[in-house]
Amino acid sequence: MLGGAFTAFTVSAGMMHSYAVYLVAFIEEFGWGRAETSVAYSVSQLVAGFSSPFVGALVDRLGPRPAAPARRRITCPRGSRSAPM
Repeated sequence: MLGGAFTAFTVSAGMMHSYAVYLVAFIEEFGWGRAETSVAYSVSQLVAGFSSPFVGALVDRLGPRPAAPARRRITCPRGSRSAPM
């Protein structure tokens, strides 16, 4: 359990902090400027930060297994139907 949690946190931190590595690829792929790309990343981080207390309360109330589908429906309403986990 501890090893799995450590691995999950390490991978998620690595993904979050590797944004700068892919910045040029994002700019070329989407045709956005550096400012627009950075704003998109910043907004995603703010949404994740502000929603964390609510997600934590949901997990505390329902448990992790029932909370996962609800979390997917809240964060990605269209994608939750097309990509079940």
